Amino acid sequence: MTMTGAPEAVAAAERWQHRNICHILGLDPDTTVPGSVRREERWDPTRRPARSIWLTWTDPDGVRWERWRRH
Repeated sequence: MTMTGAPEAVAAAERWQHRNICHILGLDPDTTVPGSVRREERWDPTRRPARSIWLTWTDPDGVRWERWRRH
């Protein structure tokens, strides 16, 4: 999502959006790099359930994390 407007307003809106996304996904917004959170749907016919949701994000040290969530 690209935001336009006064730089201060855009920065505030992006911070709010990041905190909101982290809250919804159960992540700590203070230990998650803004813009790094992704939700991905994966299909694996060998698993039950075959459909799963994966969350990926980057921490402030640049380490990439993944977490599986049952759908």
